[in-house]
Parts: sequence; C-alpha cells; structure tokens
Amino acid sequence: MNKRSLWGALLILLGVGFLCETLGVFDFSYVLKTWWPLIFIAIGIIQLLTKSTSYFGGFIFIFIGTMLQLRELGILPFSFSEVFWPSVLILIGIKVILPKSTKSPLNGEISEDVLDHFVAFSGINSRSISRNFKGGSIFAAFGGVDVDLRDAGLSPEGAMLELTAAFGGIDVKVPENWNIVITGVPIFGGWEDKTRNKYNSQLNSNTPVLKIKCVAAFGGIEIKN
Repeated sequence: MNKRSLWGALLILLGVGFLCETLGVFDFSYVLKTWWPLIFIAIGIIQLLTKSTSYFGGFIFIFIGTMLQLRELGILPFSFSEVFWPSVLILIGIKVILPKSTKSPLNGEISEDVLDHFVAFSGINSRSISRNFKGGSIFAAFGGVDVDLRDAGLSPEGAMLELTAAFGGIDVKVPENWNIVITGVPIFGGWEDKTRNKYNSQLNSNTPVLKIKCVAAFGGIEIKN
C-alpha cells in the first residue's frame, strides 16, 4: 500500500468517526480528545511503511505521539516535559551514530545527486550543483535548513524530495523551469508554495517532475524560486 492510500484510509477513519457521532452511535469527540496523539503515531507509521527516505522522522513522530498518549491516559509517573529533552538528545545521538546513505557537506556547494540533511539545534545553508539531482530527505528539528537548487539539473527520471520540519524550519529554492508537485501534511505547523512554476507556460507534461512531500509539525516549510 502506498502513502496516498494510507493517508486516504486515515481520512476515511476520521470521517466515519464524525459520522457515527452525528448519528448518535458514540461520542467521537470524546474519543478524539483522549486519543488525539495517535495521529502523530499514525504519521510515523505511514513514513515507515512507505519506505520513506527519512525513517528517523518516522521514529520521531512515533516517539512524540507515544509520550503524549501516555500522558493523556495518566500512565506516565512523571510529566512529559521531564523526559522530552533527554529523549530528544538520545534520538539525536542515535541519528548521528547511524551511517548515512550519502555524505553531503553541511554548508556550501553540494555535488551529490541525493541530499541527506539532518539538523538539530543548528542550521544548514547549502547549494546543490548536481547535474542529475534525484531528491533525498531533509529533516529539521529545533533548527533550520536552507537549500538552493537553482543551479542544479533535475534527473531525467524526475526526483522525490521529502521534507520534515519538527519544531524547525526548511526553505527550498527551485528553478522556475522545473515541474514541481508539492503535497504536505501540516500538524500545528504549515508549508507554503511560493513558486511561480505553475504559471510557467513553457512547462509541459514531458518535463521531469520534482515531487516534494512536506510534513510540518510545530514548524514551517517554504518552497520558492
């Protein structure tokens, strides 16, 4: 099952719940009030099941959702804030230790065809000069990432770029002559398409497509020219 199908199933489930409340079957608002952190867990599971290039982002969402859910159920013997920051440091340490698929420099020019940026409590400012850009993943937690793709060349097969901003921000600059398809999920955050590409009459269906998938949780993502 692809990511689109999983998101569709989640929306159908929510719709059925609200319909049942309207028909007087059960109080779905109460259920949602108690179990709303499961939305975070569902997002994390979707990222893992769809073989996302950003597995770490999936684990982050599952962790946050699990801790919030335990707090809502009164199971935690301590407050969420007491364990949040130590847990974040542990997860970041694990991410640093794990080997990367690519070795993109943190700042400056990048010639690799696949991006693999991870930021925590810091920032990255990079410019891709790849002649065969294939996408990759960018994850920003409590930090910011600024990536410039205007000097890059898109792969003839197209590319997939996954952006995850958790308590952070991501800015991506793309050329005006690229076909761009942007989808996203805002969770107490947002993503914004400021590109002029959709108004470019020179683009056609035969032009390679850069697909950008955004997940913004308590953060912001902006795509522009």
